Amino acid sequence: MSRVKTALASAFLAMALPAFAFAAGTVDNWHAELTFSTTNKTDMFPIRVGEGSAATELLKPPPMPGMSLTGNSEDAVVNGYVLTTDSKIAARSIQIKDATEPGRIWPVRIEVEEPGAVFMTADLSQFHPTYDLSIIVPSTKELISFSTHNERKQIFTAAEAGENTIFVMAGRTKTFFASDGNDAFGAVRLAKINVMKEGIEIYVNGSPKGATDASGMFELTDLSSGNHTVRLDAEYVIGSEFTVTVSNTGTYARMVDDLYAGDFNNDGKISIHDLHPFKKCYGTRTGTVEWNDNHCENSDVNGDGEITIHDFSVLKAGFEKEETW
Repeated sequence: MSRVKTALASAFLAMALPAFAFAAGTVDNWHAELTFSTTNKTDMFPIRVGEGSAATELLKPPPMPGMSLTGNSEDAVVNGYVLTTDSKIAARSIQIKDATEPGRIWPVRIEVEEPGAVFMTADLSQFHPTYDLSIIVPSTKELISFSTHNERKQIFTAAEAGENTIFVMAGRTKTFFASDGNDAFGAVRLAKINVMKEGIEIYVNGSPKGATDASGMFELTDLSSGNHTVRLDAEYVIGSEFTVTVSNTGTYARMVDDLYAGDFNNDGKISIHDLHPFKKCYGTRTGTVEWNDNHCENSDVNGDGEITIHDFSVLKAGFEKEETW
């Protein structure tokens, strides 16, 4: 048996080890408790987001009078709350699980009375056993991950007293779309290799609107209010198409499945036919004659400059995935 065939056969037989999870939540009943703080103050009422058997939205009381009343920076209030669909402010937002979605996003507004660093501490003791928790910061386009119980991280810097909206994302993907008013942004990640992907083209209602940058992020401006069809697509990947809702007076966010690379013949699906261009390149490295003659950069899905079993594992993960349009 050839070296290529042996390697491919071994990959098909390999079994992935289960991921370790410390969380005590279940896939149907879980939550994260989030506490916001500044240099001088901590929010007295943490917010809670998650999924359960029944939807629950518990409104949050207004903060106690702080620096705006006393003039003392040690009294500077920090207050975070979930923005519900009807623009109410909540301390708790538990949604009914939707098995068709790869995760959930909650818009969270944070009010601070002092400039400087704003932090978040994530209590993950009852978190989903396989989800990741991340914070999306529209003002900086940062994606900040929390993986450790009671981990505290700076999430943004307030230039002055005021409010800032972030999105709390919990799920198995990192690909998302979020809007605040008529402007939107998002990110695209490739499945399996967990790489934020540059060059993914963004279409809105069939019209090209730009592409992801080097960090995998994209921005859209001046979207009209209403429903829109968004498509994420590029050569050699299986694209995704989904519907979003934009409102000039509110926020919206949704997670979508990460995109799969491996469509090496670019026919809109990952199948046995994609093995042919891959096999021609297997074992080659960038800069060689074989690499250049066979355009092997198209098969280098993890971008490490060589075609190995790691690239094949990505193709295997997306095998039989197909674009729906």
